[in-house]
Parts: sequence; C-alpha cells; structure tokens
Amino acid sequence: MSTSADDASTGCNCGSTPAVVEGNSVVGLMTSGGLILGPMVRVCHLPMRIFVRECGANLVYSEELIDLKLLTTTRVESPNGRVDYICEKDGSIIFSTCPADHPMILQLGTSNARTAVQAALKMINDVDAIDINLGCTKRFSVQGGMGAALAENKETIQEIIGALVRAQPKPVTCKIRLQETPEKTAEYINMLRAAGASAVAVHARYPSDKPNVKARWKELAAVRKLVDPHYPIVGNGGIETREDIEKLKQATGVRSAMIARGVLSDLGIFCPVKQTLDESIKHYLRICVKYYDKEIFGLSKYTLLQVCRYQPCRSAAHTSQTVARLKTFKEICDLWGVESTPTASSLTYPPMCPPPTPTTPSSTSTSTSTSTSTSTSTSTSTSTSTSTSTSTSTSTSTSTSTSTGTESELAIDNTSGALECCPTEPQRKKNRTEDNSTPTDP
Repeated sequence: MSTSADDASTGCNCGSTPAVVEGNSVVGLMTSGGLILGPMVRVCHLPMRIFVRECGANLVYSEELIDLKLLTTTRVESPNGRVDYICEKDGSIIFSTCPADHPMILQLGTSNARTAVQAALKMINDVDAIDINLGCTKRFSVQGGMGAALAENKETIQEIIGALVRAQPKPVTCKIRLQETPEKTAEYINMLRAAGASAVAVHARYPSDKPNVKARWKELAAVRKLVDPHYPIVGNGGIETREDIEKLKQATGVRSAMIARGVLSDLGIFCPVKQTLDESIKHYLRICVKYYDKEIFGLSKYTLLQVCRYQPCRSAAHTSQTVARLKTFKEICDLWGVESTPTASSLTYPPMCPPPTPTTPSSTSTSTSTSTSTSTSTSTSTSTSTSTSTSTSTSTSTSTSTSTGTESELAIDNTSGALECCPTEPQRKKNRTEDNSTPTDP
C-alpha cells in the first residue's frame, strides 16, 4: 500500500529512509535485515508505529489484541484512508491502521483456534501477517489461557497455527520466551515450524524473569545454533541503544532484531542519526495530530509518561510529574510547542462513535435512565416524544477534566489498548494505578 506525499510532512529530521520492500516482505525481513518494533500494550498504537517507521523501522507489530475483543468490532473506513475497528458495545476504538502502516503484523492474544481464525479473517485485509502471542506473562493474559499460559499447551498451539494457516493466505508467526534449556527452546521452535509458523521471535528471557533481568543472549545464541540456520529467528531483549542492535546480532547469530521497551529508553533508537528526546517527542506528537484528534490523549499521555520515566535526564524541562498533571491532548502539545489542531490535509474521522441508543418501547411507558461518565461539565437533557408512546430519558455526564468541555479525558482498556471515552470513577482509579505500571512486552 502506498502513501501520499503529505505522509512525509511529519518526517524524521535524522535523514532516515525506511526500507522499501516488495511482495511478501514480512518473512523476508524476519529472515534477515529486519529492524522491528515489537508489541507493547498501550504503546504500539498507530502513531507510534508510523513514528518508528519514519525513523527507520521496516517492520512493526501491533500491540496484543484479544481475539474475542476484535470479534465485537465493526470495521469503519474514513474517506481519507484511516481504518478503525470500533467496539459495537461502547464505541471505543480497538485498533486503527492506514495505508502508511505497512508491513505490519497483528499480534493476536488467543487460546482457541476457532476464535483466532474468526478474528484473523475479520482483520486480514488490513494486516500483513498474524502473530500468536506465546510469551506474555501479564496476569490478564495468563488468566485467559493466553501468552505464556498457552505455551504450556502444545496441542492447542498446533491447532491454532494449523487453523490459521489453512484459513487465510498471510504468514503466521509466533513470539515466545526462552524455555528451561536451549535444547527445549529449539524443540519448541521446531514444533511451531512443523505446525506452520513461518518465523519465530524469541524474547531472550525466561517467563519467570522480571523486565530488569539482563537479557540472556548467550542462551539465545545456543538456540540459534540448534535450529535450521535458514529458519527465521528474530532476536529480542536487551536492546537499549542503537549500538546494541549490532551487538545482539553478533552475540547471538540472529540476523533480524526486535526492539520493544528499548523505544522507551531511547525514543529515537530507530534513527541512524541521534535525535534529542524533545525532537523525538515533537515528531511523535505531530503524527498523533495528523492521524487523530483529542481521542489519542489517553494513549499519548501514557506513552510519554513511560518515556519520561525511562529517560528522565534527557528532557530537562519535562518530567513524568509534569506530564502526569496534563488533562488534555492540547496541553500535551502545548508543553512541547506542537500545534494541536489537525491540518486540512490530515486524516480525519469522528473522534468517537457514540454507543448504540437504547430502543424505545413501543407501548405506552415512561422510562428513566441515568449514566455517569467523566467530563468537567454536567449536562442534563430531557426529551419527550408523543405518538403511541411516551418516553423520558435523562443522562448526566461528569468529568474531572479541567478543559473547557471540548475534550473529555480518555482511559485505556489494558487488555486491548482500546480508547474509552468517559470512564467511570472506579475505572479512573484503576487507570491511575496502571499509569505506574510497565508496558507489556510479551
């Protein structure tokens, strides 16, 4: 898929040009020469994927998306090219993409072959490959039998891979963690390959390892030697600077590298020419403005909070405490001096689809419904219709946002990366707690 000339308007100042690849590029890039953005929940949204691509990445993953959640969505395409998968229940945007967002791998959280196939077929025209998450150790994933929990059920894994390969034409890949020994990891990879996986990305840590444990490159090197040298294995883990990319390849023998949390420790890590943190943040925010409006607030704030926490000394004027106090996307843009109003050439789409309107009973009745959500203004509306029935509906909306009411604060559904408009107060407390958490890097 090609991009318009305007897509370059937010471009990176480092002079990088992402690799141009043709045909079935995903497996080729994972075999050799791939500079890949790995999946991270709440971070690998559309603007971040476009940002790293403009800096030099040539393959990107989506964040993990749960198959059951994707099955509740409707695909909506804007006239200017952005595609949104919108939750039919609450109108939240579960996933977005656009013509500039390719090649891109959809990472699927699943524990069932039937729902995995249904979700893949729903998304297949907007992605270039399907990846099965077999490495995530986060509670929400493991409790659902996904991620690292699924890795313990080899028969189910084989069923899922086989079903996906038979049902659709795109490559199927897997992302795993190291097993107890290099021999067991190699055996695991060979099983995935036999089931139909075109490539495997290996996070060089054990499922029990915490994020601060040093990546086990020595063990990954042993695995690489035990598997067919022509089979694509992507190395992941321990890349914190651009120099670490080549160090990983030399130390392990892999020919493609995946970077996930390294983007947070060095936002410009994909750029061959060093950028300051503020330059990288401005570049990222301009992409947010281009592809979204205020509905990107929750994800952009979370991403910048993590960036400022990982590299606190590189942006002297803007600390994580400063970002935490911001209440609107405009305030974020103002802090870095970025124009927050989309230009006429920007991709536009209504910020959020409203939830479905409750059906009015056909018989004569009076109904009253009250809903509470977040916004600084309180509004009450009463409507009465007269025909064969009379109905009254009252809605109250409340927000803690300090804006003028034009923007409501956005929260994140951590299991799917969905943007949620007007969360309840219990959800707001949950989100404030999650702001202190580490992004999921399967």
